[in-house]
Amino acid sequence: MHVDINLLPEKEKRKLPLILIISLLLVVLFAFGAYAWSIYEQKIQEKDNLEKHLAYSKKLREIQQTKSAENNSSHVVDELETAIKWAEESSVSTFLLVRSITSMLPERGFILTFSFTDNGEVQLSVQFDSSRQAAYFLKSLSDSNLINQATLLDIKTETLEETEAKTENVLPRYIAQYSLIIDKKALKKGELEGKVTQ
Repeated sequence: MHVDINLLPEKEKRKLPLILIISLLLVVLFAFGAYAWSIYEQKIQEKDNLEKHLAYSKKLREIQQTKSAENNSSHVVDELETAIKWAEESSVSTFLLVRSITSMLPERGFILTFSFTDNGEVQLSVQFDSSRQAAYFLKSLSDSNLINQATLLDIKTETLEETEAKTENVLPRYIAQYSLIIDKKALKKGELEGKVTQ
């Protein structure tokens, strides 16, 4: 048998590697903590910067909206003023026109329909006792200084029921359709003077 005898004193095991490992772990943990803290601070700084930028952008947008609203309101005012000016310039008195036209009618002539458009066109239906009165009325319209052009579109005889015709001596009625183009300047001038001349 072989026995191994060691007469040298046993060396103490050093705890250095354990202390070194713990120290190294603490340093790494501290470095990681410092890194994490710096990232956290950086993110907080970015958040603050973004909030400041957002607040600045909101304030800038409010200022631009205020300016835009002011510009829009002034633009709307300009449009309204233009519309009012146009309405004042282009409006004509249909009262004076109708009064002038009715003054040209024969004694038993009646306006049945009257249609006036913005561009100065008038469509007119008139009832007469004879076709001769319809022709005379067309001549009167053509001679008027308020009317640039007068056209007789159609003339029809109004039919009466036989029972009415037999019981009374009623003359047939004539319905004439006219198309007129009005001289707006002359009508406007007459409106300003307060009278309309034929």
